[in-house]
Amino acid sequence: MTIIDGDSELRETLAFYFKQRKYQVTTYPKTMSAYFDQHKLKQENVILCALKSDGMSGVEFIQSLRKQGHATPVILMSDGLDVELAIEASKTDAFYYALKPLKLEQLAMVVEKASQFNPCTKHNSIPLFVGTSSQIMTVTDQARRFARSQSSILITGESGTGKDVMARSIHQMSDRCDKPFVAINCSAIPNELLESELFGYARGAFTGAVTQKAGLFEEAKGGTLFLDEIGDMNYALQAKLLRVVQERKIRRVGDTQELPIDVRIISATHENLKNLVKDNKFREDLYYRLNVIQLHIPPLRERKEDITPLIDVFLRKHSPLKVMRLTKEANTALNKHQWRGNVRELENVIERSITLSRSNDIGVADLCIETELECEESVKNFFSIKHKMTLKELTQTYIEFLLGVNSNSKDKTFRELGIDRKTLYRKLS
Repeated sequence: MTIIDGDSELRETLAFYFKQRKYQVTTYPKTMSAYFDQHKLKQENVILCALKSDGMSGVEFIQSLRKQGHATPVILMSDGLDVELAIEASKTDAFYYALKPLKLEQLAMVVEKASQFNPCTKHNSIPLFVGTSSQIMTVTDQARRFARSQSSILITGESGTGKDVMARSIHQMSDRCDKPFVAINCSAIPNELLESELFGYARGAFTGAVTQKAGLFEEAKGGTLFLDEIGDMNYALQAKLLRVVQERKIRRVGDTQELPIDVRIISATHENLKNLVKDNKFREDLYYRLNVIQLHIPPLRERKEDITPLIDVFLRKHSPLKVMRLTKEANTALNKHQWRGNVRELENVIERSITLSRSNDIGVADLCIETELECEESVKNFFSIKHKMTLKELTQTYIEFLLGVNSNSKDKTFRELGIDRKTLYRKLS
């Protein structure tokens, strides 16, 4: 690894720390010095670089490296005082943005991620999962190892934990990364349409099929097909999917010809598929075909140490033109919140708070998150409605109200309503 910083004491401290962790370390006081040592840079798997440096800033350093074809992950280090430079840094494809004073253990975890980074991964995406908890470090380590195989993967976890992000990350780290990544939500499409979406259809297969259409299996040729919410797939369609997984061939709806496919299947579910198998709602043979490798993403409330790193990422993502900060009280409130909607809810809260805040400082009032007592009060207020409504209006209003109470978690909402997910989607539409 390479360390670039004008602070000799910090440079020596970092060098000593990472040498103790068995890294080969080269140090430079300036980015210009490192940049002109191109032969050495090409051999590095991670670079720690000061954002502010004489002659060439960290931002300019990254831009110059990319022009030279270097895909080496760069971790920028900043004291956060230079606002304009920080804004520019947020627009780069830096692997991570670390604020001084540095927390060495947290930095070491980020460096470990970066050192195993596959250059095939898109530079403008968040590398795997942001976080420093032992749970997330374990999951991401497993994902890196599993990405090298061709086996089917089943990703489990609550809604909003980022199963789709994990699936895309696995694809990006695999040898299929230069091929398509195609995703479909099995619960969002009616059963009668899902089959034709997956397998395509022949001309004249049904009324309105005036031309032949390729399905998603064909679109994902050579790449990855991500089947989200696989637990909601129709039982009859599961049998057809099983045949495809076993034989690696598809047949378009209304066609007699079989087409070979080369696709890796990654599926995800918030359901307990074992319980669905016991209830005869999910095929046991398909379950074992899809569940060759399983990855479980824990809910955010079980890994609270990941909240602050995620906040930093979402602040930069949704406020690229100005540096936003949380007040101490706002940060405390976010860390105490239960996050039933998980990472998705956290991102929504940050995005909304940036919009509501009238300054660069985000306070508790800007967050608009409810405590348990406030949620109970909201329920009482709803049932004290005095104006008349039709049953249809009341149903729609209550669904919207319950979504708000549940931080837009459709998973929790349809369970509390006592309906299935597809019925909720239909009522929302």
